[in-house]
Amino acid sequence: GVRITQEELGRVNEVLGCYEGSHDFHNFTADKCSDEGPTETIRYVTRFSCGEPRVNSYGVEYVALIVEGDSFIYHQIRKMVGLAIYVLKYWDDERRVLEMKRVINDPRRRFVPLAPSLGLMLERVMFQKENRTHGGFHTLLDFNFVEKQMREFKVARVYPEIDSKEQAEQRKGESTQHIHSSMLVWLKFLDRTKQAWTKYFEDMWMPGPTDLDWLFNQGSGGGGPRAGPRDSEDTARVMPSLVEAVAACGGRCNFYPDMHEVFIERLRSRRPLNKNGREKLKQDIKGFRYAGCSTQMLTFEGDTVVMASNCKKIMDEYGKLEERVDRSLLAG
Repeated sequence: GVRITQEELGRVNEVLGCYEGSHDFHNFTADKCSDEGPTETIRYVTRFSCGEPRVNSYGVEYVALIVEGDSFIYHQIRKMVGLAIYVLKYWDDERRVLEMKRVINDPRRRFVPLAPSLGLMLERVMFQKENRTHGGFHTLLDFNFVEKQMREFKVARVYPEIDSKEQAEQRKGESTQHIHSSMLVWLKFLDRTKQAWTKYFEDMWMPGPTDLDWLFNQGSGGGGPRAGPRDSEDTARVMPSLVEAVAACGGRCNFYPDMHEVFIERLRSRRPLNKNGREKLKQDIKGFRYAGCSTQMLTFEGDTVVMASNCKKIMDEYGKLEERVDRSLLAG
């Protein structure tokens, strides 16, 4: 099988080292965490580097990525790993570190890929500060005395569980695979959507949580806090973000999982849409038009979503940058 070289390990460590120190990780989280101001998303990473490679029982080599820090915000580690894999796969040696640092330190919103959760585990809790402060009066808090048992448990129980789940997910058909439950499935998704990642959001129009209640409502009505079904005004609130997600993928992409995952990242949402929610959204997209406009901004070719060439003009003309979309702009 394929084995990593020392030179390749060096390149990975160089990329991971970009995260060390204090940074504002607002592009590495989701939901309200990214909207609470810079001090809420600033974190200090003490160390981020490769561990020793291991070959599992299936003959596949894995490299552990070890990160230490004071604390982490929601999705931070998975997004740090996602971006690191992305730049190592698609950016050349000359620009990789420089561009990596630009993404990490950019105050603007960017699309950052979310790596799978399979394999992410808490290795240990470090009590360095407490030990320095209270070490002279209390027993030191560390796990050195059970180091051997911890290592044996990982080898005997944790690693085989990770390996078997990865293999099981790979054996599933594409229609039942979830991209965040398998590294191989996720890597294929990353390759299909590689145009989207590290691009900028359109900051001037960002739907808020209350605008999205109807979208994630799982009831039969789909109307969120209001009674009755959703209407065109609901769809209008997220249409610019839907268009932007498809545009980021090059103007056409699979509705699910590709557009769905980029769209959810665009909304900075913790919640994916379930199958019922996705079908409702698909019907909303197919039936949506701005008043006085004969062109649909997004159309379907089978399960592929295609963006109209004049999308930007339509959205600019009919209030793309409005915080609320006036009903008079909507058909029906």
